[in-house]
Amino acid sequence: MKVFSDVYDAHISEWKDTSGKADKTPDFYSDTLGTMLEIMRVDDHAFENSDGKIINHTTAKTSQIFNELRKSS
Repeated sequence: MKVFSDVYDAHISEWKDTSGKADKTPDFYSDTLGTMLEIMRVDDHAFENSDGKIINHTTAKTSQIFNELRKSS
């Protein structure tokens, strides 16, 4: 909880954003607070069906659109 309050309270200007794709870790750091944050995206859309296959409707839709674009060109 302390980290959350440090990020969103008066210390927001002390955080350095290094979250670019070409940047090395950590994503955010504060020398003043002596704290680093690494952000991770969690894919919670996937599930395992009765056959044991991982199903993710989000990536399935993306794949469908890419396939349609490939066929149309």
